[in-house]
Amino acid sequence: MGRSEAWHAYKHDKEAWVAGQKGTSIVYINAVSATSLVSYALWIYVRTYGVYAWMPYVWDFGILIMPLMLACTILADRAYSLVALMLIFAVAFARLHTKKTSQPPSGSHPRSYITVYRAYLMVLTIFCILAVDFPIFPRFLAKCETWGTSLMDLGVGSFTFSHGLVSLRTTRSSWSRLARRTMPLLILGAMRILLVKRTKYPEHVSEYGVHWNFFITMGLLLPSIDLVQRAWPSAPWAVVALCASILHGGLLVYTPLGAWSVSDVRDSASWVSLNKEGMTSLPGYVCIALFGLDVGRVIFTASEDRRRVHRSLLVRAVALWAFLICLRLMGLQASRRMANMLYVLWCAAFNVSFLLGFMLLEHGRSDDLSATPPLFETINRHSLLLFLLSNLATGVVNLLVSTMYASVTTSMTYLFLYMLAMCGLVPAGLSPTAA
Repeated sequence: MGRSEAWHAYKHDKEAWVAGQKGTSIVYINAVSATSLVSYALWIYVRTYGVYAWMPYVWDFGILIMPLMLACTILADRAYSLVALMLIFAVAFARLHTKKTSQPPSGSHPRSYITVYRAYLMVLTIFCILAVDFPIFPRFLAKCETWGTSLMDLGVGSFTFSHGLVSLRTTRSSWSRLARRTMPLLILGAMRILLVKRTKYPEHVSEYGVHWNFFITMGLLLPSIDLVQRAWPSAPWAVVALCASILHGGLLVYTPLGAWSVSDVRDSASWVSLNKEGMTSLPGYVCIALFGLDVGRVIFTASEDRRRVHRSLLVRAVALWAFLICLRLMGLQASRRMANMLYVLWCAAFNVSFLLGFMLLEHGRSDDLSATPPLFETINRHSLLLFLLSNLATGVVNLLVSTMYASVTTSMTYLFLYMLAMCGLVPAGLSPTAA
């Protein structure tokens, strides 16, 4: 068999390997994700010791990133045990810290929780896009084919929610500025399509379509959110998102739209048919971003009253989870492929809850040190660059290595070196304090 034939056979096997996934329970996804909360809780107390100042980036990588890597690979089946163990360490350090100092925080570092939340989302995204190509990454955490919930399904929606969170506009931006923010994403989307087709890179067409990807979805999401704010600047975004999601869900269920979007039939002469997943799911992603926009309004307009913010986010989280549970009890399922109503509610409920968790950890600390890890601050500042570099690195690794057949040791070695570069060495080099 020639090299071309071997690559074609591997490409076919790889595409079949990532297809047909069913996911896992929302509760277990929450447990895996809770690693981030307990890691941050542990970091808050470890950073108060003098040894932390010697190598802050090394400590950040070890405490904040390594546990998440383990939770998504070799310890994925023991997520509850990992979270419990880290929680014990966090509580132990918290008790030692309480004896050490009782100095209250001055609040000189406002909204560090947003940086931590967005940086953790970027770290998880960077890790999963390569880890999913190795067998060490459990298939139940990979994207579901049509129905179900998984960690990677949640990542896509969380990215959208995060964008809505920081998209609140107090003044109208110019159309030229909007174009400058939108065009790079659309260009990146087009470039990715060309590179994938030219290199015959393994692709899962049912995710977004033949000529569509997440860059294009995000590129169209930006003007959509901006237009909604221009049209209804004082609208209750959560209500708008819920109503729009109900309408979108109704169209998916009570018209042929839903069945058409998940069918395997494509008309090669129709661009719409070839990219039906991307077009069908776009309204759902807009709804997720609107939920994020609603939370952003709460945080940025009432940030001085912490209790009010806590109460507002708690009410939203409880309402979203309650609504989601009711729909699940009715037998409905979530679908990232269509971004249906259950998927929208799930992504919104998760992100509101975890954002509140990071907020409470920051507001509950008992010292005056910065609540933002230096590594996360750099990752958040250069998130687009790191995301592009990680996509390029993922492509290079997959072109050079038969990742699907890698052993546990080989898989973890590649993933550790990759994360060390993407979330360790590169951010350290980009840091203002770097030599």
